Amino acid sequence: MLAEAAEVIVGGTAHAGEEDVPFAPSGDGDTAVTPGRASWWRRPVPAVAVLAAVVVAAVVVTALAVNLASTTSDLDALTEQLADTEAALDGARQDRDDLEGDLEALRKDLEEERERADTAEERAVETAAAELADERAALDARAAELDAKEADVVTREQQLDALVNGLRASEFGDGVHQVGRDIQPGRYHTEGSGRTCYYALLGPDGRDILDNNLVEGPATVVIDSPYFESSRCGTWTKVG
Repeated sequence: MLAEAAEVIVGGTAHAGEEDVPFAPSGDGDTAVTPGRASWWRRPVPAVAVLAAVVVAAVVVTALAVNLASTTSDLDALTEQLADTEAALDGARQDRDDLEGDLEALRKDLEEERERADTAEERAVETAAAELADERAALDARAAELDAKEADVVTREQQLDALVNGLRASEFGDGVHQVGRDIQPGRYHTEGSGRTCYYALLGPDGRDILDNNLVEGPATVVIDSPYFESSRCGTWTKVG
């Protein structure tokens, strides 16, 4: 806008629509001279126009100077950032080198630890194998001892069973007894228990009564049934 105003003032012509409005003549006479478009620049330039042009130029130069100063400041900031970045990069490279050195040292330590671990493992395996062999030998001896004791227990159990079976074969008391398993068939006698004695010869199911009796005092019975029941009769002793 300032440039257009300067152009109007310097040229001496004010534009109004499509036509030019000329300035009034400054010379003598009453005749007005209308300059054409090709002769307006021949007129002297007014001081106001020159001042306006100078102001415009000063504004432009100031803007350029401000832009140049801002650009220079940005360039300095970028240069400083670049220097900081390069310093950080150098520090990172140094850290990387330090880390690589530490990593190599750790690898060596790990390899040494693995070798020591392998040696310790081999020794531990050998020691464990020896201990296991000793334990197996002790277990074998213990097993042999237990086998001998078990055989002795079996012998004693057989002797006890024979004794019990012998007692059962010769004597028994109240209850329901399976003949052939709990007692042996044959003739049995009881002196009684001082109360009424009940006994019964039972069938294969242990319930059917084949024969029964109530007696006072001593009694003798031939047991040849599958089951025999006795109640309040005392001890029955085999007599035949």
